[in-house]
Amino acid sequence: MGGIGSLDLSVRWLRWLRNVPELADQRFMLVVQNGMEACAATLTRLRRIVGPMVGIFVGGDTDWKLRTMGFWRAFTHMLGAILHVGRVNSARRIEACGKISADSFDGSSVSRFPKTLKELERARYGAVLAQSQIDIEDYLREAA
Repeated sequence: MGGIGSLDLSVRWLRWLRNVPELADQRFMLVVQNGMEACAATLTRLRRIVGPMVGIFVGGDTDWKLRTMGFWRAFTHMLGAILHVGRVNSARRIEACGKISADSFDGSSVSRFPKTLKELERARYGAVLAQSQIDIEDYLREAA
């Protein structure tokens, strides 16, 4: 299953989970992936769901993820939601997450290939520094 079928299933689960009293104050994430192109119908539907308590998890294959995650970042932040990117297992993808100011990302590379830790940690640190520089520049522009 993928695309809109996956979104339909996720929305059904979200409705069910939101009715569980123990989960009342929990944040949820909806996955976007190949086949969920940013068409008017999909975006209209997502606008009714996504917000401070429901963010977007960018899944899908690598090409789709890299091509669309900047759009999803703008979309989620416009709605006060967070953006998480899944399966980020290379320095290139970490840098891409930093460039778009993704709120978080995950990957299993280090647990499977411990020798990648230093390279990926350097990329993560570089992405954090780059974002800090952007934040400082924005602050200085606003203060002027």
